[in-house]
Amino acid sequence: MSDTSHKPYRKGTISIVVPIYNADDYLEQCISSILTQTYINLEIILVNDGSTDNSEAICEKFVDQDSRIILINKKNEGVTIARNVGIRKATGEYLGFVDSDDYIEKDMYEVLEKYIRETKSDIAMCSYYYDADGNYSMVDQDKNDFEVSVYNNKEALAGIYGLLDNDKEKKISNKSRKKTLISNERSISSYVWCKLFKSNLVNPVDSKFTALEDELLCIEAFAHASKIVYVDVQKYYYRNLSSGLANMVNEFNTLGRIYVLEHYWSYISRMEKKYIEIAVNRVLWYFFLFYYHTIRLESGNLKNKQMRKMVEKDILNVYDADVHGIKDLYKVVCFLIKNMPNLFYRISQFSYVLVKKIKKH
Repeated sequence: MSDTSHKPYRKGTISIVVPIYNADDYLEQCISSILTQTYINLEIILVNDGSTDNSEAICEKFVDQDSRIILINKKNEGVTIARNVGIRKATGEYLGFVDSDDYIEKDMYEVLEKYIRETKSDIAMCSYYYDADGNYSMVDQDKNDFEVSVYNNKEALAGIYGLLDNDKEKKISNKSRKKTLISNERSISSYVWCKLFKSNLVNPVDSKFTALEDELLCIEAFAHASKIVYVDVQKYYYRNLSSGLANMVNEFNTLGRIYVLEHYWSYISRMEKKYIEIAVNRVLWYFFLFYYHTIRLESGNLKNKQMRKMVEKDILNVYDADVHGIKDLYKVVCFLIKNMPNLFYRISQFSYVLVKKIKKH
């Protein structure tokens, strides 16, 4: 299915791709946590994406210490292209990703590889610790005291957007919350760094996806996997160092989100019937949100106007698909966009200005 599927992969080898950009404050801890993995059959691909700090020197120091490391230095083009370079270079049967400012438990890949084999799955996922302020909530865990659940690809695609509503998901979610308040609440996330993939499922991501490239990669991999196993144990330490920027509405991440959502829409028909209605309404809600964002961004900018037209087209594609179960309010909005787009735009613009004024007072 991918342009990497023909490669001769090395059986039992895990390739780990680490995209790096100006991460010298955390890079040593990151690389050290990979080198000390209890699963030793590793290929570690460090992709230095034009760092201007001491990152390259740190990488070179580790290259001299361990022959499993491959260092690729390239000009700065962003995390999507940096990851793609690593994906194309990888030769392992399995593929994992670690961000350069994060680190991992010493047995993370041993655990994930074990459950891929034992459950005959194509992807393994674990939980993680989330750090927004420099502190992690650490817990002692019995290696035998965690839930293991296997999903088919239809369930996994639904789970990315939190659509699963079954006892298995609730049980895992509640168990995770008891362990730590800042662990992830859902077993199925769209982050690539808490997962281990069979390499033939992973395709380089189109470089136009400048935001949510994790999500796109996971959607593609889940869609082509037979089984996905989730191990409810925290093995990854994630630092959220750019929460303000990551959550900022701007031209680039709004366009990236639109592209990803379009991609997700194309896979909705593969879900089980009970999830399709929820998924369609969720997709429409996101498209409405992006429409609103383009109004916030517009200010006479031609690109933002084009984005608004793009979202209008996406909304109508969903509406015209004549899927059962669309909420009545959403039908009204879709009808206005289809038949009175200028009126709906003015109403949306007015409501945005009104909300801004109310917030000031």
